[in-house]
Formats: sequence, C-alpha cells, structure tokens
Amino acid sequence: MAPLLDNPNDAVLPDFRTADHTTARARLVANSVGNDAQAAELLATLWTLNNNTARELWAEQIEEAARDAKEQTIADEQEAAHKEEQKKNKSKFVPVGNSKVPSIPVIILSHYAVQKLKAGEYCELYYFTNKG
Repeated sequence: MAPLLDNPNDAVLPDFRTADHTTARARLVANSVGNDAQAAELLATLWTLNNNTARELWAEQIEEAARDAKEQTIADEQEAAHKEEQKKNKSKFVPVGNSKVPSIPVIILSHYAVQKLKAGEYCELYYFTNKG
C-alpha cells in the first residue's frame, strides 16, 4: 500500500450535515438508508472506520521507519568500525595479487657482496648465493 503522507491522528471528523456533503447524503437516502440525519451518521461512521484503519497504517509506517533508521544506524556503525580497523591494521587488509608462488628460490645478496659491488671491488661468486 502507498505510504500515508498526512498523519490521520490529526484529522478532524467533518460535519456531514453541511451543504458540502448534500450529494453524498442524497445518494444514501435514495438507496433507502433513511433520512438525512441517518445518512450523515452513516457517513460519520464510515469516516471513523476509515480513519481508524489509516491510524493503524500510520503507526505501522512509523514503526517501520524507526526500524529502518535503527538498522541504518547499526550498518553505519559497523562500516565506521570496519574503516577504523582498516586504518589501524593496514597490513592486514593489503590486497593480494594474483601472482603465482615462486618455484625457484629467491637469491638474496649478502650485505658484504652489496658493499663490494657499490665500491666496485672484486667479490667472489660464493657471496652471490644464499649460502654466502
């Protein structure tokens, strides 16, 4: 059902005895309801029943809006906590690439070999292995 735009709790029962409602009363009298007073009373009863239904729908709509707001607040808090966790532990959330695991061992040069290369001096081949 479409959401209600106006609060039916604020609605005031119209006076169905006025000239504005003459045609509605005349149709009811023509359909053997009785006289104008009974037709006005019937219109007031129908309006009250419709207003009570609208009040129930309004209450459900308010509850649903409150429930949605609460769920949104919880979701926002969880998202903020997740972002805070990402800020604190950046290394935990680093994306992992789709590269394969190396099948050959990685050769790490010793500090001694690096210094010799920087100085442009002779360095034995042994220092370019993982054992050296």
